[in-house]
Amino acid sequence: MNHNLKRAASFAVGAAILTVAIMPVLMPERVTAAAKWVNLKPSVSADAEVHEKNNSSNVELTTPAAEEAVGGVVVLNKDGEFQKVIIEEMENENVITVAIDKELVEKRQQAVDAGEQNWLLDPVEVVRNDADKYGFDAKKDSITLVSPLEDTISADKRKVLVRQGTQYYVVELIQPERLVGNKIWQVVSIKKVKTTAAYTHKKPDIGPGVEGLDYDKVIKWQQNVDEGRELWRLDPMQVAKKEGKNYGFTEQDTFTIVKKLNSSAISRHGQINIEVTHQGEKYTMILVKPFGGPDAIWTIYKAHVIDNLPENPASTRVLFETSKYKDWKFHSSQYPQDMFFATIVNFNGKLTYDDRVPDNTVSKFKRSKFNNKLILFANMGTSPAQSAIGIEKVTLSGNDMIVYVHTKSPRPDEFITMNVIYPEDYVTIDVSILQEQGRVNITFVDQNGKVLSKNKLTVKG
Repeated sequence: MNHNLKRAASFAVGAAILTVAIMPVLMPERVTAAAKWVNLKPSVSADAEVHEKNNSSNVELTTPAAEEAVGGVVVLNKDGEFQKVIIEEMENENVITVAIDKELVEKRQQAVDAGEQNWLLDPVEVVRNDADKYGFDAKKDSITLVSPLEDTISADKRKVLVRQGTQYYVVELIQPERLVGNKIWQVVSIKKVKTTAAYTHKKPDIGPGVEGLDYDKVIKWQQNVDEGRELWRLDPMQVAKKEGKNYGFTEQDTFTIVKKLNSSAISRHGQINIEVTHQGEKYTMILVKPFGGPDAIWTIYKAHVIDNLPENPASTRVLFETSKYKDWKFHSSQYPQDMFFATIVNFNGKLTYDDRVPDNTVSKFKRSKFNNKLILFANMGTSPAQSAIGIEKVTLSGNDMIVYVHTKSPRPDEFITMNVIYPEDYVTIDVSILQEQGRVNITFVDQNGKVLSKNKLTVKG
């Protein structure tokens, strides 16, 4: 690593003569870094020369009392195991101060200003793209951003951790002084650090989690944030707007924070309730923190309709209800693309229905027992075996009907056959109940309050 660094440094400072101790280099399988960083103190700033201090330390598994604990990080190795390492500094560690090549900096800044080489705006990508210059391997080494949210790190300074074999290096970057525009990142120092292995296990130590969240997914989101990407996940309002698109909300909707909790029965790390006004209707959106700490992400736990109840709550009528689906769990990350919902009306023997409803189902609803019935139909679409969908409740408040469905999918570790199924369910409501309303707004929502479908139905007397 230092051999290449010497060549790069010499290029930057001309005829400067370096005395460099060669560091052993191993090339392991690439690891992916993740999760939390804590208070990594600033390292050596930029200088006009390149120099090193003597070093003879290696990675150890204990923390000598004389060392200064600098920070910690959780890394994910190629075997899928999370391993926490504590970063440590010692006075005799090598510190390499990289001279600033002003001509190169100016060329790179001009390129960014022209809309080119935008990777220069990301400190991790700068280290990755210039890896050869400093003796690193962009393909095999782990390159991870130290949290950009640390109070001890200024806005124009970043630190990147590089793992090379069993060796770790902290790379410091700064931005050039300019008042306006996007500023590039440039490496100004590299320092070898020691690490202490704290623990290894299959999941990060998050304590009691939030039931119903896909932690495989939220862990990846947290990793992205810890590496300096998708920082909008730290802002509850941006999370509500961006993730809210998956629930049918848009940027034109109104989002208002109505409740903040440091801890709740849902999430011990924090909860925020947001009221969303969408096309005249109001919804409650619940955001939670899956992890602890000030730089932990937020994500949507659920969103559900706020029933516009009149003063007398008895005006909300429960037209159908069952509890037989209450223990179902949906383990998949998303619903099938061909999932659909329909309202079918058999009025005086004449059937009105959606073309997506299968022919055999239509034939069944033509039977006399479905005469003058409104059929609320749910089809889960193309699904693996052991999947299911069920309608568990139907309510009517004024002209608004809410159909609550509950879904189920196999666990990730559950044995399933290769059969493909199309789960469906339906309930029937007497048309006479709706005739006095004339027009009914029908909303299908799942067990998490996610809006799945909306339609309007006109019932003629």
